[in-house]
Order: sequence, then C-alpha cells, then structure tokens
Amino acid sequence: MPKEMAALVEKDDRIELTEDDLQEISDRFGLKTELPAEGTIAFQRLIETCKEYADAVDYQFKSDLVKVNDKSRTGSDKRRREIHNRLCIMLLGITWLETDKDRRDRISNFAVTVGDKPEYINQF
Repeated sequence: MPKEMAALVEKDDRIELTEDDLQEISDRFGLKTELPAEGTIAFQRLIETCKEYADAVDYQFKSDLVKVNDKSRTGSDKRRREIHNRLCIMLLGITWLETDKDRRDRISNFAVTVGDKPEYINQF
C-alpha cells in the first residue's frame, strides 16, 4: 500500500479517511478549497463520490486497454464526466465547464487518491 494511503482502513468496501487525511491529499495536489467537516453527510458524500469517480476511471482505463468500442465504454466516459462535474460543484461550488483545466486535473488527482486508485494520478 502506498505511503500516502497508510491511513486508509477499509470496512465493507467503504474507505474511511479523517479530515486531516483529506486536507493532506488536497494540499499535496494544490487544491485550494474548504473541505467539509468530518462526521458530516457532506464529508461522507465527498469520499463516496471520489470512490465512484476512481472506479469509473478504472473501468474506463481498462476498457480503453482492451479497445472496447461499444456503448458501454462511451457510457462509462459520460459517467466519469458527470461524476467529475459533481466533484467540481462539491469542492469549488462551480461546474466542470466553469473550472479551468488545471483545477479539473487537481480534482481528478484528489479523487483517484481518495478513491484508493492513485495509479491514475495525472492519467485523466
């Protein structure tokens, strides 16, 4: 397990992170945002949405590797973009279209790290 993920504890496929863990990940990627407080519904939703995004990236990446060229692959790309848009709104209060590429990339890196798929940092 990568050093930065040492604080992760998985229970029933749920990733548990502390507020400090999220802040450390946010700082590492230069994502300047106010994160929700630990123990709130917003905090848990952020983690769940990051996991959902990381899973969508993983699925899309693996689909691209096997050169799947069907509607399910196109659907996964759309799904990933929709989740990325939700993350932009959660973290910055603006949509994906209103967010510059640099901040979109930072959000993506934050999400795949929180979602326990750090191998996709700088890949989407």
